[in-house]
Formats: sequence, C-alpha cells, structure tokens
Amino acid sequence: HMIQFGAFSPDMQAMGDHLTVANNCISTSGYYSPILSPIEYSDASSEPALSAFAAKSAAGTVFNFVGGETKLQRIVSAAFTDISQVGGYSTGAETVWDWTTFGDRVIATNGIDVPQSYVMGTSTLFADLSATAPIARYVATVRGFVMFGSLGTDKNKLKWSALEDPTDYTVAPSTTQSDEQLLFGETALGDMTKVIGGETATIFFENGIFRGTYVGVPFIFTFDQIVANNGAIASGSVAAYGDTIFFLGKDGFYMLVGGQLIPIGKNMVDQYFFNEVYRDELWRMQSLIDEEHNLYVVAYGTQTGVLNKLLIYNWVTKRWTTSTPGEFQCIFKFLSETATTDTLDALLGDPDTGPYASLSLDTSLFTGGDVVLGGVNTSNIVVTFNGTPLVATIETAEQGSQQNSMIRKVRSMHEGTATVTVEVGSRSSTGVPVTYSSPSTVNSEGEACMFSSGRYHRARLTYNPGWAKAYGIDFDAVQRGRY
Repeated sequence: HMIQFGAFSPDMQAMGDHLTVANNCISTSGYYSPILSPIEYSDASSEPALSAFAAKSAAGTVFNFVGGETKLQRIVSAAFTDISQVGGYSTGAETVWDWTTFGDRVIATNGIDVPQSYVMGTSTLFADLSATAPIARYVATVRGFVMFGSLGTDKNKLKWSALEDPTDYTVAPSTTQSDEQLLFGETALGDMTKVIGGETATIFFENGIFRGTYVGVPFIFTFDQIVANNGAIASGSVAAYGDTIFFLGKDGFYMLVGGQLIPIGKNMVDQYFFNEVYRDELWRMQSLIDEEHNLYVVAYGTQTGVLNKLLIYNWVTKRWTTSTPGEFQCIFKFLSETATTDTLDALLGDPDTGPYASLSLDTSLFTGGDVVLGGVNTSNIVVTFNGTPLVATIETAEQGSQQNSMIRKVRSMHEGTATVTVEVGSRSSTGVPVTYSSPSTVNSEGEACMFSSGRYHRARLTYNPGWAKAYGIDFDAVQRGRY
C-alpha cells in the first residue's frame, strides 16, 4: 500500500508516518512541490546588506531598497544606486534597518541614526525624517500614525507621530495626538524586539507582547499586555499576514491570532531548529510572508556571518519544510522591474544564453511590480528565486515489523519527468545505526530496484529538476529468506 508523505517532523521518534527530511521543497495540499533556485539579478554592491525592502508608489513605480552599514541603496535597472543622505550612516553592531511606508513615504530606521525618509516619485536621496523624529530601532505604521519603538536606552519606550503627519513628533496629545509611552509588564520584559502596525499596534518584547489600541484624545493609545512570559527572541522572525503574526518565541515558533498564541513548531521542528541555529547570531534571522503559496519563510544561519538555511511553514497545510539554496545576507519580497525585449539584454544578458534563458519574457520577473522571492547573497548581489528547481530530498520515518524483511523495490509516487533516485535505510534494531543501500534510479515503471534487509526501513528520495509533485512511496517487501 502507498505510504503517503506525512508532515516534516524531525523532533519526533524515528518510527511513524512523518518525514524526517523535506529539503528544497514546499508543502502543498496533499503533496510536496519544488522550490526554484536563486539567480543573480544585479551587479555587486560595495558593501554587504543588512536588510532590504520593496514598495510601490501610488503611481505604480517599483522601488527596491537595500540597507547596509553605511549606505541606503536602490536597485535601478538591475544595478545598485547609492541614494544615501550626504555622509552616510553608522549602523551599529547586531542591528539591521527596519522599514515602513506612510503613503508614498518610505521610512527606515537603524537605532543609531536619525530615521530616514524617501518620498517615492519625489526624492532623489534619503534625508532625515524630521528634527523631532526619535532615534529608534523599530518603526511601523499604525492607523494614521508612524510609531517608533525602542528609543535609545529606553528599550521599552514607544513614540508616535502626529495624526496623519509622519514628520511631527512634538508631544502634544490634546492637539496633534503625538505622544509617547513607556511599557511595563507583569514580569521582566527584556528588550523590545519588534513593532507591527495595522489597525492596532502589536509590540513584541523578549518576554511579553502588548497590543496598542487607538482610543483618541486624551490617551490616544491604550496598551494591554496580551501575552506574558513569552515573546519574540529574534526581531527578524516576526512577520505579519493580516491579523496573524508569526514569530520565534523562547521555546519555539508561534502564530499570534486574536491575542491567542498557537504553537506551530512544537513536536515538529522547534528542537530541530534550536539544535542547528547559530544562537549567537539570532539577530541575523529574517522572515517574510509568501501570500501566493501561504508560506511563512524564515532564514537563519547555522554558522557565523550568513543566512544559509530556510525553514518554511505552510499555514494552510500546517506543515514545515526546509531549503538550502545557498548563503545570503538577507531575504526580502523583491518587486520586479519592467523589462522589454529592448532592455532585457542590458539588464540581464543574452536572453538566449544568459541566466534567465529558461524563462519566458512574459514571466512575472519582467512584467514589473510582481512579487518575487529575493535576497542578497554573500557576493553582495541581489538574487531572485526564479531558476530551475533545486534538487530536493525527502526521507520517510521508519516502517517496521516483528520479522526481518527484504525490500526489493520502492515505487515512487511522483509527477514530472525528473530523474529520481532512492536509497533504503534499514536496521534490525532501533538501537543501532541505519545502513543505507546504494542509490537506485526510478525506472520507467516508477520503480527503484534494490536489496535491503532489516526489521525497520526508511526511504530517502532525491528529486532532480523536472519533478512537479511528490506524495508517497510503496515498499515491495518479502519476508527475509523468501524470494
């Protein structure tokens, strides 16, 4: 009978219906599907990227920004263009740029410099937001206000603008409604780690979460602690989709929905993540939402100085997968620039032989304004995930019985024209290491032939580019000694 691929749950025991490996794929309803490889898009920046941000003006013009230690740059015609204010910046250690928009105004803050402002369609360079804007680590747009969080040594302080005026931060709650607030929790909160905007403000600390609700004059906002004794331990892990916010808490991954915490990694990937993440650099973590595929994508490092692993959660199927697409400095939702047959050669090289030769000119990457998963790699080059499918690996948990058996064939249940290889891992006791067979290629009948004996068996499948869906296997086994 077919063994349907279950959820990727490396935190569980070796035996079961789950997967122990699901790499370079994403969970889709009833099956797993490929992830596309990154392709270099731009020239190289003169400095590494800390974070990146994309926005579209009211006129429909695309703006892709990249923030580094000393520069704020824009990607124009696949090239880095320095649009920093004169003198540049001095972004501190273990700090990244945080971003928001207020109409056509893009605001960026790094906790060291005066918050920066760029009005899309008007500005040529970033400039100080205003003389009254606070130096802060986090920024968000809440209703008609711009709200900053973690101000200098006041790690628990918020300050927000005048109503509908993102440049005025002179405290005057009875008139302009600009004000500030210190937050105190039921227990020690630790550092503030993120402010998420929207109809309400959601303020994350390492050990608590608050909701800020607009109430008007004279209080402007009221702040209620909605979670105690847990919070976001990595600012970059916080990503919002509507009224749902995903984040890494002190004991694993969560969704915050309507003020309620829902664990999404427990008994699945939490232990796996903490065992391999480079904990000294949790500040490097970054995340984004892929609305099209219902995905929360987290990038983290297993070694110093890079983001080299993706952990991906589909909130519809409630399943995780991983990806190892290379080494990056940041990830972001890149907005495609418009390209034509006249400009494509200059932008991206020969369309017949260049890195995008396999793509049609009407792909979303060239139509302008469409969202593409992007990043900046360790060569300081913007990449877009539009290449060929990455080589994927899926490994099942063990299936076992009281009697030794011989696996003769494994039938792969997949769709597409890819070359697929299978290895079977077998052992006679759960207390001894697994021995894997040599890889066997799936033939035209959908079968991989091998001989592997033991009481407990698992299958490792490698999907080369060309596969579309993978959803299960079938072991062809006989009792040992009988053929």
